Amino acid sequence: MLSIPASRPNAYTGSPLDRASHRRDDAAFIEAALADPNTVFAPVWRARNLMKGVAEGTPQAVLLTGEAAGALRMAGGPWAWLGEWEGRQVFAVDCSTADDPIPLLPPEMGSFADLRQVAGLL
Repeated sequence: MLSIPASRPNAYTGSPLDRASHRRDDAAFIEAALADPNTVFAPVWRARNLMKGVAEGTPQAVLLTGEAAGALRMAGGPWAWLGEWEGRQVFAVDCSTADDPIPLLPPEMGSFADLRQVAGLL
């Protein structure tokens, strides 16, 4: 049988997140994580993720600090704890109620892209 070595890691199987499922029901942990200044947020707008480098063919997810994501969190709007990455808690935050979330972001933060359309480039 011929073996074909992968030219790069599989983006779907090599997640660096520790999903720590035992913490998902810990309300005190989640509350503290949401308030932690080291926590980062992955904005999602109408099924699109905030990314840089899409036009160049090198898409990268953009993670925002709590301060930068403050305007997107819209009074505690929908979010999901994704897990821990490099000692930081990571949340997805849904900002779909905004007509256009780009003005709510710091300058030059990228654009929202359909992950399904750029997945092959990851």
